[in-house]
Amino acid sequence: MLLFSIISACLLATVIAIVTAYSLNGRILDRWGAGLSCVSTGLLLTLAFTHLLPEAFEHAADPRHIGIALWAACVLLFTLEQLFDLHHHSHGCEKPIDGSLRIRGVWPIVIGDSLHTFTDGIVIASSFLVSPHLGWAITAGILLHELPQEVGDFVLLTRSGLSREKAFRLLLLAGASAATGGLLGYLVLDWIRGMLPYALALSAASFLYISMCELIPRLAVEGGGHKAFRNRILLFGLGSVIAFLIGLEH
Repeated sequence: MLLFSIISACLLATVIAIVTAYSLNGRILDRWGAGLSCVSTGLLLTLAFTHLLPEAFEHAADPRHIGIALWAACVLLFTLEQLFDLHHHSHGCEKPIDGSLRIRGVWPIVIGDSLHTFTDGIVIASSFLVSPHLGWAITAGILLHELPQEVGDFVLLTRSGLSREKAFRLLLLAGASAATGGLLGYLVLDWIRGMLPYALALSAASFLYISMCELIPRLAVEGGGHKAFRNRILLFGLGSVIAFLIGLEH
């Protein structure tokens, strides 16, 4: 039953985001981008600081090892971002697309998305092994982040010359790696329980890195005056409240 929940959560977090990207093709979510980023930032930061890290420290034999694991996970995420352009804002510059760019521009996106969703699967599995409530809370946070992420990847693939249908199939293929990560996380972490605190540290690092290195910088350059600032603070607070509520029974 636990494995079924993990696989279901992994598929929900990726498939819903990809189907939404295919349906909207970025038009509507582009308008919602700033608000969604604010809610996502509050949700991910709150989950990392109030759920994942406390659980990691509680289960760790030596809390200093959790700090090292957190640092190592951030370095790993930074390296992956540099190698595969995991985050769609890294592709923001507009350039003419020739044949070579069509070939070279597609696979880094697909490979990067596969690694990203594979990590999400491990994050979800480690959270479910602590408790179902925490698992679904983490799944909600990942889904909220994956919505604009998959829309960005979908737009990039179509701009690289792919049809909407082929881009959709490639993203589904990449998204399937989340279930693989969830299965591996379940088998390995359930077998070696001592690894659970470090998996939770990886989960926290993933959420912190996304929030601090992707979402917050994106919001910082959008501007908008006092009204936009007030709205962002309120939406950030909404994300934090949601994180507290969905983890309340844990």
